[in-house]
Amino acid sequence: MDRNSVIGLVLITGILLGYSYFFGPSTEELVKQAEKTEQVAPTQEVVEDIDVPSTLDSVVIDTLQLQLEELLAKKTFGGFYTNANGTAQNITVQNGRAKYTFTTKGGFLKEVVLNDFTRSSTNDQINKKAPISLFDPSSVKNNLQVSSNGNAINSADLFFEYNGPSEINLAEGETKAVTFTAGSGSDKIVYTYTFTGGSYYVDFDIEHTSEKASFTLFQEGFNNEKHLATERTKSGVYFREYDEKRDYLSEQKEDEEITETEVHWIAFKQDFFSTAIISRQGQLEANTKLAIAPSPETDTIHTKAYSAEISLLNKQSNFQLYYGPNDYKELTAKDVAEFDRIIDFGWAIFGWVNKYLILNLFQFLDGTGMSYGIIILVLTLLIKLALSPLTYKNFLSSAKMRVLKPEIEALNEKNKNADPLKKQQETMALYRQTGVNPMAGCLPMLLQMPILYAMFRFFPASIELRQESFLWADDLSSYDSIASLPFSIPFYGDHVSLFTLLLCVSTFFYTKLNMGNSAMPQQQSGMPQINMKVMTYIFPIMMLFFFNNYSSGLSYYYFLSNVISIAQMFIIRKYIVDEDKILAKIEEKKKTKPSKSKFQQRMEDMAKKRGVSLPKK
Repeated sequence: MDRNSVIGLVLITGILLGYSYFFGPSTEELVKQAEKTEQVAPTQEVVEDIDVPSTLDSVVIDTLQLQLEELLAKKTFGGFYTNANGTAQNITVQNGRAKYTFTTKGGFLKEVVLNDFTRSSTNDQINKKAPISLFDPSSVKNNLQVSSNGNAINSADLFFEYNGPSEINLAEGETKAVTFTAGSGSDKIVYTYTFTGGSYYVDFDIEHTSEKASFTLFQEGFNNEKHLATERTKSGVYFREYDEKRDYLSEQKEDEEITETEVHWIAFKQDFFSTAIISRQGQLEANTKLAIAPSPETDTIHTKAYSAEISLLNKQSNFQLYYGPNDYKELTAKDVAEFDRIIDFGWAIFGWVNKYLILNLFQFLDGTGMSYGIIILVLTLLIKLALSPLTYKNFLSSAKMRVLKPEIEALNEKNKNADPLKKQQETMALYRQTGVNPMAGCLPMLLQMPILYAMFRFFPASIELRQESFLWADDLSSYDSIASLPFSIPFYGDHVSLFTLLLCVSTFFYTKLNMGNSAMPQQQSGMPQINMKVMTYIFPIMMLFFFNNYSSGLSYYYFLSNVISIAQMFIIRKYIVDEDKILAKIEEKKKTKPSKSKFQQRMEDMAKKRGVSLPKK
């Protein structure tokens, strides 16, 4: 019980005792009352239920109590005292894309359900295949704190006035404003939500009369996806400060941050879906506190708890709310700077490759109506075809090194006890004489790396693959399973993913074939050569653990990529690259005087300074 309640009870008790003392009957009056009662005993049956003093006492007490409660409410809530008590009423708005449920207690949204998406959770405690609920209604704690008569007033404690139907249905393109009001005059709060049929965006305007106001958002996300652990690692708080790049809190652990400048937008990302607030006129002040905390491992219903504490700059604030999927088209519909980066396509060059190349190609193929399994196959073929010139150059460089391998081995044997720099100089002289560049195969590999990593980020972030089946996989955005285990293996899981197995087997054969094409001589390799052989076996096993719980669409892509690479290797070696012709060209090259590169000239100058005699040309 708070201090105000205690004071109220003391005042009521004092009033009752004072009233009884000053206005109650005296002892003589009570005696006369008793004598009179005995004289009129025959009529007692008629008037026994009438007690005039008691009735008056009750009326006075009730009146005084009501007046006292009103005084206390005015003292506590100021101009909002008429909204301190009431009955909560629910209002629902359907706009085709989503169902929004409000409560007049607090005037905020208590639930948002997306009509076009259903849950994929395997949790028995969750209603599977039910429409997506963006957050747990029982966890929502949204609040606007203002001041009145020196007291802090929380909108979450007020019952707002609403004049309108309890159910609203909007057609495509139709707009409707829903207004909630609390208080009046110098103490007032007005929330106005404007909905548009067929849109995930909601205009949200706040009007208040307080000199200072802060806005708090808090919610917990539901487990909506197939694998809770993976969903948690892909859920987080994203935000952007004005004139800054998109930023985010840690997705791996509990984290918080206080912004240094005004905030443009804040998003509570829930894997494939987000709740976001966007400032339309720079209303989010600096020093906004953002926080995220993973739900306990014992909690198998929720993913993470999200919160934001925001100071409002003005008495009138204009926002847009976004409740919808992390779909690139939807996130770019309102031209909000870097809002599309809620989808994590990777940083720097990897994000650019995904955003400007892979995404456009994927969306083009998506428009053909093919299944997503076939789209991934065609996408892989197109990427491999585009990279085939680099693949050819890489293989050609390896072929030249293989042809030159016997001479390099002989040179190493000859100089096995010589100065390392001299040994290196003679090897470089051989490369220069034959026109072979040992680094020629590195550049094509480096150019392919951005594509390789970009795809690693692209498939797990693509909502298009969510709940899309192909062959034995029921959801290309999550793991596929051909067998369930009666136990869980650490870092592996409780199921067997066939696409992951195929990926690991194909990786083993690709690595083995690639090593067979390597020209690294035995004398130069030593222990590294042994390590590479060991990695041929260890790397696929590592991938088995890493990809078993990951997107089956990604495992499928890497498997196809390996198979196509093996086929390319076979075709190039058998039908395109003739090692006999390469050897003949190398022998012909030996007869011409080689030119020195600047790098080679510097190496020779360094050798001369150290007193190393260079090989004769």
